[in-house]
Amino acid sequence: MPRKDPEARRAYLREYRQTHLPQRRAYKDAHREEIQSYGRSWYAQNKERCNAQRRISHAAHPEKIRARSKAYYASHSKECNAKSHAYYIENKEKLYQQTREYQDNHPEQTKAYKRAWAKNHPEANRAAKNRRRAHEANAPINDLTIDQWTMIKEHYKHCCVYCGKKSQRLTQDHIIPLSKGGSHTLSNVVPACQSCNSKKRDRAPLIPVQPLLL
Repeated sequence: MPRKDPEARRAYLREYRQTHLPQRRAYKDAHREEIQSYGRSWYAQNKERCNAQRRISHAAHPEKIRARSKAYYASHSKECNAKSHAYYIENKEKLYQQTREYQDNHPEQTKAYKRAWAKNHPEANRAAKNRRRAHEANAPINDLTIDQWTMIKEHYKHCCVYCGKKSQRLTQDHIIPLSKGGSHTLSNVVPACQSCNSKKRDRAPLIPVQPLLL
């Protein structure tokens, strides 16, 4: 193999790795903790170099990197979600500050992204607005999920609890209004059409209703 032939060298290394694959796997299994500890230590000492190489690789092979990431997430979704949630909890303030800085520096891109997201995810967008409204009202409990809201509508057969009319654009009516200390939670929300919800406002329910209890 010529010393200055990179293609021949890569082919030789690939062949060597395939030939000695069982031995390499056995060694890794026997020294897993030691290898992981060394890798973390090396990364901590060469973080900038690793990040620079990663950026170059992503720029050169975006489709390949994206496909590999999707394949990995498909087979490790629970681990990825748990890791992302743990990272978010540990770095909540840092991530919030980064988001605010990006939005301040890129207002037009941020507005365009929000408009596109709201258009493509109407149900999630309405749920986010309702949670924000409950948060601003200092609701004691604010844990109603999209799945629970879907369950409530299906339980009432997509009908308004007050007038009985069927509708695909039902609103969330709080039996105890948020302005009077009500919670944004499963046991305090029933489906209502916009007309009935507007009539009720922050008063008692128009007729006695039984919320969905689990």
